[in-house]
Amino acid sequence: MEGGWRDNRINSTGNKYNCSAKPGCGSRVGIIFQVGTKSLKVSISPILTFRITTVLATLRGHPHHSLLCCTFYITAIVSLLLRMDDDWKDGVETITKSIFVDGTDDRDPYSSEVTLCSCVSAPGKPKCFDERCFNYATQTECSLDLCGPDCQNTSFQRRRFAKLEVKSTAKKGHGLFAAEPLTKGQFLYEYCGEIIPEKELLRRQHAARHEQHLYVMMLKEGIYVDARFKATIGRFINHSCEPNAFVEIWSVRGHLRVGIFASTDVASGEELSFDYKWDMSDRPPTRCHCGSVSCRGYLELLTEEQLQ
Repeated sequence: MEGGWRDNRINSTGNKYNCSAKPGCGSRVGIIFQVGTKSLKVSISPILTFRITTVLATLRGHPHHSLLCCTFYITAIVSLLLRMDDDWKDGVETITKSIFVDGTDDRDPYSSEVTLCSCVSAPGKPKCFDERCFNYATQTECSLDLCGPDCQNTSFQRRRFAKLEVKSTAKKGHGLFAAEPLTKGQFLYEYCGEIIPEKELLRRQHAARHEQHLYVMMLKEGIYVDARFKATIGRFINHSCEPNAFVEIWSVRGHLRVGIFASTDVASGEELSFDYKWDMSDRPPTRCHCGSVSCRGYLELLTEEQLQ
């Protein structure tokens, strides 16, 4: 989540470098690198800010202080520009598959085997790509072994991810953006995290009761996916009251997986979103910043009575 700017001016003489940020604080920090009349304002994490100011403090007493500071500024600015859109990685461990906690499992309680579909096609022609395929229609992936190379219903298994990227947004922290044109119905990415039982969910919810953002999805009764600390980039998809994506749970070789799909054609560079449709809880309602014409004002689905 982005916090307000705290301008910490670091000038070419090295005489002014003030930073109120401490490692572990939640808001991002604005720093102005100033050389003469030119300045560059960037937004970075508090931990990186702390490291920069520590280096400057060390250089201050050096006999070649000015030369070293100028060299440091150039190096720091280039490094910052290269990683400005990578600060989403701070505090998040990127993973490629979900991690099980406390003996949980992701087994599909209704299906332990993959049903061989009856789809047929000419050699080299795609099949199993719409509701005419029984497996596709029931949100079940076909078997790579049984269905053959022309099967299009194996996106999770083949990791057919769209080209997506994480960027900063004005009011919603980081967001997930299309890095290529996307088509309606396209599988975009898998939503992974820690697979936790309900008892652990309640413990984590209590510990994070004062925090604004949640990254939990229900996988099946009593089992949840928490992408707060360990996740794929799917974690960063934001809410919108007029979304261009949706989330579905699919059965893949007897195991449940969460996928993000496009609900409409999406242009390259456009932010992806889905409707969270949160239920009301003991937390205060969460204000929505989607900016859509039909914005309902909150991420939760509130009744008229709750809105009053």
